[in-house]
Amino acid sequence: AEIAFEITDQNIQSLLQANPGPLPPQPSAEAPAAIFFTSGSTGIPKGIVHSHRSIWAMGDNLAYCADLTAADRFLVTEDLTNASGISHVTACLATGATVLLGEGIDDIKKLSPTVLMIMGKLNHEIVNSASVSPADFASVRVNVTGGSKITPELIDAFKEKTGVPLRVGYGMSEILCITINKSESRD
Repeated sequence: AEIAFEITDQNIQSLLQANPGPLPPQPSAEAPAAIFFTSGSTGIPKGIVHSHRSIWAMGDNLAYCADLTAADRFLVTEDLTNASGISHVTACLATGATVLLGEGIDDIKKLSPTVLMIMGKLNHEIVNSASVSPADFASVRVNVTGGSKITPELIDAFKEKTGVPLRVGYGMSEILCITINKSESRD
């Protein structure tokens, strides 16, 4: 099902003038903020409780790894129910970048993002698509990728097909940390 809504000046003004009452107290940085589930690669998926601090640290780390700025338009293709999707949104909140919610190739063409963080499967779809050209990626300056094995051949094919470099990252739901090779060189 698709949800559509319209934001108008009248809607915004009524929200700004609303008096919802006092806000609840701000939670401590170490208070539980979310439970993310592991992939289950070592057995049964496990629920991992993360604090507000760990989520913000992941967002800051991702913003650094993607060189994210307030001028960026970040296409988030991951579910907002997992660590990856939440970290993408948090990185945008931390830097003032625009969050674009999408699912695939058509959204890249339609929304003109400057930053992508798409996982392995969609990278393969892009490389193998007859309808994708470098012009579709003219606004994109970087694609940070991971989530599956990223081969040197995929890195080369993606750059050749789109003109956009892939930065390969590795992260874990358990620790909400990501490490990324910021170099375009594979040497």
